[in-house]
Amino acid sequence: MVTLLGRSPDPHSLAWSPDGAWIAYVAENARYLVDWNIAPSSLWLVPTTGGAPTRLTTSGTLDASPTWAPDSRRVLFTSNRGGTRDIYQLNLDGRGRAVTDPVRVTTGLNASLISLSADGRELAYSVATNRSNIWSVALPNTGSVSSRAAELVTSDKETIESIGVSADGQWLIFDSDRAGVQQIFRRPLGGGTLQQITRGSAPTFSASISPDSRFIAFHTIANGVRRAFVASIEGGDQPVQVSRGVGPDERNPVWSPDGSRLAWQMLESGSANAASAVEVATRSPSEWGAIKRVEVPAIQMQAAWLGGGTLLGRDLLNRRLLAVNIDRASEPPRDIARGLVIENMPVGQGVISTDGRTLLIRNRLGIWMLPGGGGVPRQVVRFDDPLHPIGLYARNFAMHAGRLYFTLQDPQSNIWVAPVTGLSK
Repeated sequence: MVTLLGRSPDPHSLAWSPDGAWIAYVAENARYLVDWNIAPSSLWLVPTTGGAPTRLTTSGTLDASPTWAPDSRRVLFTSNRGGTRDIYQLNLDGRGRAVTDPVRVTTGLNASLISLSADGRELAYSVATNRSNIWSVALPNTGSVSSRAAELVTSDKETIESIGVSADGQWLIFDSDRAGVQQIFRRPLGGGTLQQITRGSAPTFSASISPDSRFIAFHTIANGVRRAFVASIEGGDQPVQVSRGVGPDERNPVWSPDGSRLAWQMLESGSANAASAVEVATRSPSEWGAIKRVEVPAIQMQAAWLGGGTLLGRDLLNRRLLAVNIDRASEPPRDIARGLVIENMPVGQGVISTDGRTLLIRNRLGIWMLPGGGGVPRQVVRFDDPLHPIGLYARNFAMHAGRLYFTLQDPQSNIWVAPVTGLSK
């Protein structure tokens, strides 16, 4: 028999208290267990007899991996609320309510997952590092090329998620945690001095370069929500928020081919991979104007321009790639892959090459290419190196002047055991 205990968005990492009365768990950002994603999550508690869940943490940071002390009144968990991931302790009363704010019990540990022994005397923890750098291959004229043949473009100890190449071919743009927290950087495409564009304590991701190569758009996570901004590619100026700030998640802004508009995804809380809508802002020479919401029934909208007023959409039920004309609402979405269905193919973001002629779609298996106006997809890159997998969710690929750029990961993890005092019954 299955009993419903409570409802929460994206629950995971359940931990049963030793006295059998409570289950602690994490709500949202289950991707953390797959690729150490740093999106916000929170700790919750529900009685094992069922009832309304109680939220234990509200910081808007990453709180994960709860484990109980033997007395069932103390919970340890990992959090990045202080910067680096560390272990925190939360004290509860007999009714499962927090009686103190979380107390930091380690410094600089960078723990990923933790587990306390039944007697509370030993703690096992993992430390995961997921380095990723940019690689590049020449676009093959026919067939596909293995990611094993790619050439290393960046080689620092950092994690890069999203990348872009300016239309003039001068700049490689990417986000990186090399400064401690993810920020946007630029480097001459052919190599040279690295320059930091954005700064601050809020993680910043998903840079998109304007067609005139003068501005970048990106989203920042602050107070647990994402907002879309625009800044000069030179850096220095205060970024301007373009999204309205009304949804829990406004992410992945992308410039239209003529640079007059900016589109970003609107995601609802708990729908980490499904865009409920796209919003589009129009830019006059000096300021941003009206914002238009685009929502099409049964279609997952992508912030990816196919030209003019057309955005990319995905019919998840029928596995089709669609072109959605946002300027002509009465025009039905158009199948741009000519009905061809490829297993696991299209997932993730689509991007247009810097020449505006080619659409690229990426998933865990490789990169597919088809004409921007539609056609038959052709796989051009195979991600078949088990030691260097692709980052599945990041917008981490681009095409310029006959070369494909993408990030590959170098995931590593170790397990440690440490003695603990003060937690035994």
